[in-house]
Amino acid sequence: MRRLLSLVLRSLAALLLLSAVTGCSDDAPAAEPSVPEGWSTTGAATAGAPTSLARADLVDQLTDALPVDAPLGSFDVTCEGDLAGVVGARQVCTIERDGGRTGALVETIAVDGDTVQWEEQYFVHAADLEEALPGRIRERGGDVDTVTCPSSLPGEVGAEMTCTATGGIREVALTVRSIDGLRVDFDFEAR
Repeated sequence: MRRLLSLVLRSLAALLLLSAVTGCSDDAPAAEPSVPEGWSTTGAATAGAPTSLARADLVDQLTDALPVDAPLGSFDVTCEGDLAGVVGARQVCTIERDGGRTGALVETIAVDGDTVQWEEQYFVHAADLEEALPGRIRERGGDVDTVTCPSSLPGEVGAEMTCTATGGIREVALTVRSIDGLRVDFDFEAR
């Protein structure tokens, strides 16, 4: 039974902010920064990097990168640390709003003097999927107790992942269908 699962910014606690909405603050590191399987947070060696982008500056730059159609409001954003000025260096950030969250893996793509250029890749935290999916499956008549995902879901159209389940359902296959501003749609098949 194939169903479209659409998690919308305000409709679920498992808020999925997938678009150019990211940021980091100088608050404590985010809990459970589980990145999608195959994505590394180690990047290039950063010891002795001549420059870096401080968390607070990264917050400002990522906030400025919000899409024009993004709803206004406050986002609670955290990162694990500064972004090193070494091509390939990576930093995990978490964006929270209205009880939901999403992740961003920010990577240094170029360094020009003291300027660190970066790009981000988004992902949906595994914990958010594990919290939201059982209820959505039950709403559609499925027999499920819990869902456990092996990693976070990449915010890329066509990305696939299979989570395990307990109850009558043994696994849940996820496929990202589309990303539209602050909304991600993905199909799920409970088997």
